[in-house]
Amino acid sequence: KSIEREIKKKFDKIILGTAQFGYQYGINNRNKKMDQKKVFKILTFAKDNYINYLDTAESYKKSEQRIGNYQKINKNFFNVITKFKIDKLDKIKTSFTKIKSKKIFSLLIHNPSQIEKGYEIKKLNNELLKFKKKTKYFGVSLNYPYEFHHFKKNKLFKIYQIPYNILDFRWDEILSKKENSYDIYARSIFLQGLLLTNKKNCPLNLRKEFDLVKKKLFFLKKRLNRFDEKDLLFNYVNNNNKINKIIIGIDNLNQVKQIPFYL
Repeated sequence: KSIEREIKKKFDKIILGTAQFGYQYGINNRNKKMDQKKVFKILTFAKDNYINYLDTAESYKKSEQRIGNYQKINKNFFNVITKFKIDKLDKIKTSFTKIKSKKIFSLLIHNPSQIEKGYEIKKLNNELLKFKKKTKYFGVSLNYPYEFHHFKKNKLFKIYQIPYNILDFRWDEILSKKENSYDIYARSIFLQGLLLTNKKNCPLNLRKEFDLVKKKLFFLKKRLNRFDEKDLLFNYVNNNNKINKIIIGIDNLNQVKQIPFYL
């Protein structure tokens, strides 16, 4: 039982990114769009292996709907995090209907940069509080550090998603001063797959820098005795005790099956 508790604790830090459930996402993704059957296989494997969190969004096309279809048929419910855009507050109710959970884990703002300084935060709070009974936590999916400082003053928000990886040092100060009153989740740990792809799939304007980065990653992998580059990139983030959870975007079932090897 103690071993099982330890395993569950490790997997509790993992959130499956489900953008691929709705459309073809990521630089390194060469797979066809997922159908419902493939989604069901991934979610069944995840549940059987203590992965209980999913990250989705209203803008991920069919992702919310496919998660909801699985939950309705299997009566097997995940802790779902979904995101909405400020100019589409009316879509939140639709998201709840699609996901088919009595209560979702978290509702996040997806486009915080559109909230200007003059925006009425009080008005936004009032809109979000309408969903308090159906939402455990509210939060923000950030793109830039300045956004964090803008929203941190608002006590309603308890979860902040940040794009964080081995190349991104913008968040170091925020992470070093992290408080226990909120959680920080890391996404884009593979830079949307760019750090795992080959030169052929790399955008032309990045190829010069790409070669240098890949050489350094190869060196670090050897020096730190990591299994592969994915192992190196994942554990760089995982070993930061200021990161509460990690979102791993997946394209297929095999990628989900690899997750236990990196924990």
